[in-house]
Amino acid sequence: MEDDKLKDIFDGYNPELSSSFQFMRKLERNMESVEIIKRHDAALKRRNKIAVAISGLCGFAMGVILTLILPLIENRISSMSILLPFINISRLTVDYGFVAWIVIAAASVLTAINAYEASMAIISHKEGV
Repeated sequence: MEDDKLKDIFDGYNPELSSSFQFMRKLERNMESVEIIKRHDAALKRRNKIAVAISGLCGFAMGVILTLILPLIENRISSMSILLPFINISRLTVDYGFVAWIVIAAASVLTAINAYEASMAIISHKEGV
C-alpha cells in the first residue's frame, strides 16, 4: 500500500532538464570561481609567510639589541645610585635581573607583532588587495 503511494508521487514528478550547453556554461563559471578563490588563497598564504618571516626577524633583532645593551643600562642605573643615595638601585638590578629579561621578551614580542601588522599592510597595499 505504501509502495503504491510512493509510486503515485514519483509518477507525477517529471523535472525539466536544462540543455547541456547551459549546464556546461554554469559549470565553467563555477570552476572559474573556484580558481579565483584558489589564487587568492595562495596569494594570502604567500603574504602571510613573508610577514611572519619579517616579524620574526624584527623580534629577534630587538631581543639581540636589548640583550647587548643590557649591561649599559645596568651601568646607567648604578651610576644613578650616586644621585639617589637613599635608594639602593644596585641591589635592585642584581636581585631582580629577571625583570629585565621579561621586559626584553615583552619588547621583542611587541616589536614582532607590530612588524607583522605593518608588513601585512605594506604587502597588501603593494599588491592592491
